[in-house]
Amino acid sequence: MAEHSKKKQYWAIAVVGIGLAMLLWFFAAKLSLFNKHTYQSDLFSHIQISRSWLQGRPAMFENNYGHHALYHNYFFNLLLGPLVLWLGAYGLFVAQLGLYVWAFIYCFKTLQKAEVNKARITVFLLALFLGPYSFWLYDDTWFGFHIEMLYVPLGFIFSLSLYRQQKWVSIISALFIISVKEDGAVLAACLHTLYFTWEWISQRITQKQWLKKSLVWGLVYIAVFALGIIYLKYKNHFAETRLDKAFARWAEMDSRVKSEYIGSILKSFALMQLPLLVWLLFVRIQPKLLLWWVLILMPVLAVNMVSGLVYLPQNGFSLTWVPRFSLSFTLFLAVAVYSLVQGRFWFSSPKKIITANSIVAIVLIGAQVVLLKTEVNYSFSKNAVGILTAPNPADEKPYVKEIEAVAHVLPHNYAVAPPYWLLGAFHKHDYLWISSVYNAWTNPRMVICDETLWEGVNPTERLQHPDSVIKPNVRYYFEREDRHYLVEAGVCNE
Repeated sequence: MAEHSKKKQYWAIAVVGIGLAMLLWFFAAKLSLFNKHTYQSDLFSHIQISRSWLQGRPAMFENNYGHHALYHNYFFNLLLGPLVLWLGAYGLFVAQLGLYVWAFIYCFKTLQKAEVNKARITVFLLALFLGPYSFWLYDDTWFGFHIEMLYVPLGFIFSLSLYRQQKWVSIISALFIISVKEDGAVLAACLHTLYFTWEWISQRITQKQWLKKSLVWGLVYIAVFALGIIYLKYKNHFAETRLDKAFARWAEMDSRVKSEYIGSILKSFALMQLPLLVWLLFVRIQPKLLLWWVLILMPVLAVNMVSGLVYLPQNGFSLTWVPRFSLSFTLFLAVAVYSLVQGRFWFSSPKKIITANSIVAIVLIGAQVVLLKTEVNYSFSKNAVGILTAPNPADEKPYVKEIEAVAHVLPHNYAVAPPYWLLGAFHKHDYLWISSVYNAWTNPRMVICDETLWEGVNPTERLQHPDSVIKPNVRYYFEREDRHYLVEAGVCNE
């Protein structure tokens, strides 16, 4: 007995250690992707959305779209404000890592307490919760960050807390989910309903209790969702919102475009589910629970499809886009963990269990890697493994180091509009998008241009007393009295 307990302890240490090491790898890879200027889009909006209220600006204001509260209810961003004000982009990355570590440890303890087979816990945590899909959702290639990425750890924590009947963890995580974005109430409703359904199927509650709980809580979440949409209408002075634009976009498309669009996104989404279905069938999910998972998934898919209509006919921003897929993947993690604690499996022999789990782990990881490449054009090996050895743009374009030197000497409250793809060098500054400077809180004091300058953009348009330093691959336009910053950075001599 003592020897068995010692082996169990060694296994626990090994799994937790490997899991935490994988999360640190995720984090290190993300930092490397960021520092090599891979992220060039929404990440920088989220940085400013998070900290604007601490800088004397309206809540959720950012210099690209202006008042971002007109588009989405990103309330959770505001909670991250102090961390982001201090660390810039790293503040978002640290918060993301912290939530994943919490979810990982919380899940491990839950499954261990439920006495789930060790091999199954290992495969679930390391091949699914921290598998290739998870890194892709953790990375969010090109965009770098969407607050919806946090649905994965938050939703998983919520699902586990319901099972463990830890009231305060459930309340806090549910409130966090709802505050992420306006569709958070839909995800929370689906996760809560899924838990009630699992209780009913597992005969923990009667059908009458299931129906009553599902209806009561469903109405609560519907009310919260409706309030969120009304709030967006209010912020837009009851004019056209992003939701209205989505439906308008759909209405103006012809039937052929609509048919091709729906067909392509449903096909890609269905293929992306294959590794998840392999796992559910392997752990012998009850047919009832499998059917209910599909049914409960429908509201999430509906919300995601409507959200994606804004970009129609582009299909890359629908069900398989990171901020959309995060919701459906979170719901999968919930049903997967409920199936694990349920204890219905194909094999009981220890040797068969280890062999079967090893094969399934290989299949799961391989399938995820292949489908990421074929369906969303994402290279897991390049982003998760090769990024640490990938060349730095600064080594290929020497002027990048010069621009990074300028970022180092400028005060953090300095209004600067750098090349779009080099916003990361100024993530702690008051950076502006040169293509949408008219939306910014203030005019730029410096505009830096390279060969990527947008056509038709006048870099000196908003400068009061413009001066310039012109070099072969980069041009600096700035307020005359600010030349000393470029001297200090070594850009010019006087």
